[in-house]
Amino acid sequence: MPHYLPDTALTTLSVGNNVYTYAQTYDGILVECQGQLKDVTDRTTRQVFRTTYSYRKQFEVLARYEDDEVPAGAPKLFTPLAAAYILSDRCLFYLDEDNVIRGVRSTNDPWAPETSLAALNVHCAHYSQLTAITLSRNGFQAICLYYQNTDRDAGIEMLGLSTKNNTWVKGRPDMTPNPPPPQPAVRVVDPPLYGTSLTAVLARDGLRVIDGENSWLPVVYLQWDTLALAHSQDSQVETIRSLDLRFAPHTSLTAVDDGRNLYCFYTSSRNNSIRMVVVKDGKASAPQDIATPTPRSSIAAVMPNNDRIVLFYQSLNADVGSVELNSITFVRGESSVAPWQASNARRAKLG
Repeated sequence: MPHYLPDTALTTLSVGNNVYTYAQTYDGILVECQGQLKDVTDRTTRQVFRTTYSYRKQFEVLARYEDDEVPAGAPKLFTPLAAAYILSDRCLFYLDEDNVIRGVRSTNDPWAPETSLAALNVHCAHYSQLTAITLSRNGFQAICLYYQNTDRDAGIEMLGLSTKNNTWVKGRPDMTPNPPPPQPAVRVVDPPLYGTSLTAVLARDGLRVIDGENSWLPVVYLQWDTLALAHSQDSQVETIRSLDLRFAPHTSLTAVDDGRNLYCFYTSSRNNSIRMVVVKDGKASAPQDIATPTPRSSIAAVMPNNDRIVLFYQSLNADVGSVELNSITFVRGESSVAPWQASNARRAKLG
């Protein structure tokens, strides 16, 4: 059984029905937990009555120690994590002991280091979180990776990788059909909470912060220094005034979008629960309690298809005195008012 680091960062991505979740163990190893959406069949009728997430196995991605030493570029303990895919490769991002952003790619076994990312030598704040997202445009695919810098304003900055040039750059990835590439984006500085959670979704009509030529960039959700929910795109950032959502400091935050609604999950300090709100047309639903995590648990959600959301979090198993990694699969119901009910969700343990 894997011994996950209590309060490890969590991140997840899906490729088709395959779901990949990343965490850190007690020994500092970064691991990939592989699962998939799986049909559950009635034993009598042999008809499929539910499709749910099923954990399969775990793989080691990157070790922290080599012969009891921590080599250059190894992940620090309690590193933030972010993951995204590009073409057929999965990419995992983390911080080393010097808080330099690093990455590895599933091209080979062992995973190959992202050398052009390491060459940028980007130092981020020691309290920074990470988030990454994949997008497609003009026949190219790209990853946008976000972090907080080391300046006093804790500005949120972006790194980009595009299949157009296959090289990491500071700022927007180059997805222009013709040269020259765009200029790097101005960083977001007005003013994020130190150590805020970061989560990103693809932009769409009704889910943008800016208009114009850069409105294709992802929308990043974060916590303002007033503890309110904020969103940013390119260099523009603002609180979502119509929602008036405020969280406990350093709440864990994750969001997915189905093209119509935004589903925002966060940890609440009021009753130590994970809550979900549905955001549509600038308004939020009443929060729904989902699960009871460990008090400082990270959370990560992914939407493999428009009818399933899979949420990952840590919880305490008091009977054996261990911290476990769990999943919840939400199934879209028939109700147009509250289609995602926790009472109908399927829960599973990873490992």
